Formats: sequence, structure tokens, C-alpha cells
Amino acid sequence: MIYMNIILYINCLKIDKLIIMFKNVLFLILLLLANPSLWSTSPTVLWSFDLKAPSFGNACSADLDDDGKLEIVFSTYTNDGYIYVLNSEDGSVLWKYNTNGCNDAAPLIIDVDRDGQLDIILRTSCSNMMYCFNG
Repeated sequence: MIYMNIILYINCLKIDKLIIMFKNVLFLILLLLANPSLWSTSPTVLWSFDLKAPSFGNACSADLDDDGKLEIVFSTYTNDGYIYVLNSEDGSVLWKYNTNGCNDAAPLIIDVDRDGQLDIILRTSCSNMMYCFNG
């Protein structure tokens, strides 16, 4: 049954389309064989940032300054206690703020005051504080 369906499918195709499909598949195979980096499963590290304390909450990203590029927002725990905003292109610190607390939750990025600029909300558990920053 499967064999018959394949023959019927091939007969429905025009032979020139079949040749083009075959050439495209052959080109793709040759391209992958010639460039092993295209099928490598190892990621490339673009940059890294040295955390001075554990970071238990998730990081999030958004275009906070309307430059068309994402910024990365995360916070650290007691040994450091900062919220960080990093440039996603190179990992440089755009700004940071010391909350003096246990930042163990993920920041929330939302336009709280509806002014068109994204804001960052972060709660801490040691100092029982909630912060809202202009993005």
C-alpha cells in the first residue's frame, strides 16, 4: 500500500520538479558534509558575566531603551544583592541597583505606568520589599 502511494505521488509530480527536489536535497547533503560546523551540536559562547553571588530567579529580556536590541535583566542573592541590566550584545553592565536583599524571584518587565517605557518589577524576600524601576 505504501509502495503504491509513493508511485502514485511520483507519477503526479512533473519530472522536472522531481529533479529539482533531488538537486536541492543533494546540495543540502553536500553543504552539510563540507561544513561540519553547520551540524555541530556544541553552542558558541558569545560572552559571559561573572556573578558574585547565586542567582535563583530567572533572567528575562526586553528592549528597555528602545534601541532595537534586547537587554537582559536578572538579580542576585545575599552576597551581592543587586539587580542587573546587561547589554545582550556583549554582556556589559548598563546599570545595577543594590536592593540589600535576597533577590530570589525573576524580575517582571511590564509598562506599569503606561508611559510607553517598559518598567522592571522585582521583589526581595529578606527585606520584604518590592521595587519598580524605570527600564
